[in-house]
Amino acid sequence: MKGLTLSLLLGIPLLLAAWVVVQLNASAGALLFITAFTFPLILMGRYFHENPRKAAIFVGVMVVLTLLFRPPPVSSPNIYFGLHFATGCWKPEENLWPLNGSADVAYSCSYLTESGVLHVSGMAWEKTWVRLPVTGRVVVLDAPTEKVDEAYLAAVERAEKSGYEPVVENRTARATLLRKGSQCVYIAERDVLGEGIAVVSARGNCEAVEEFARIRSS
Repeated sequence: MKGLTLSLLLGIPLLLAAWVVVQLNASAGALLFITAFTFPLILMGRYFHENPRKAAIFVGVMVVLTLLFRPPPVSSPNIYFGLHFATGCWKPEENLWPLNGSADVAYSCSYLTESGVLHVSGMAWEKTWVRLPVTGRVVVLDAPTEKVDEAYLAAVERAEKSGYEPVVENRTARATLLRKGSQCVYIAERDVLGEGIAVVSARGNCEAVEEFARIRSS
């Protein structure tokens, strides 16, 4: 019985790790699942050769545990829906100005408000995260903050070069409102429903832009 217990103590941590790794890389995760089953059998080969029924019990228990350890299915909205929620757009229809560069998802569109036409654009990058086995708790392994910060600062600089000046009282570490006459540009960093981080911009009549900024920042 000690041999079976030891085999399970070796296999269970590998199963837990496999459920994490498979979310990051399917091939590596599958290999780790195979290892979780085969490594204890190989290491305890003499014991299982002398007790073949224990080998069958080990495999059966491991199969059951594999199913029990599976993280709950993902139920949160994805980054595409998240960027739509942040911008009101579903696809890139126009120039992303003042945003520029590449991202995992990029949307832009125009829509009519009571205060005038609002041009909105957004770029989002996904976080690297996994759901832990059994509990399903989300652990973020990497957040693309550097890419987002660079895109945000570059967009502010691009707007300033076009003659827009920051409105000091409406500037924070993650959001800037810039004005040029009656026209404004709002640029901000946003978390996208836990799935990623985005840079969102709105430009047009100042009243419309400020209304957008109030709604999206609330």
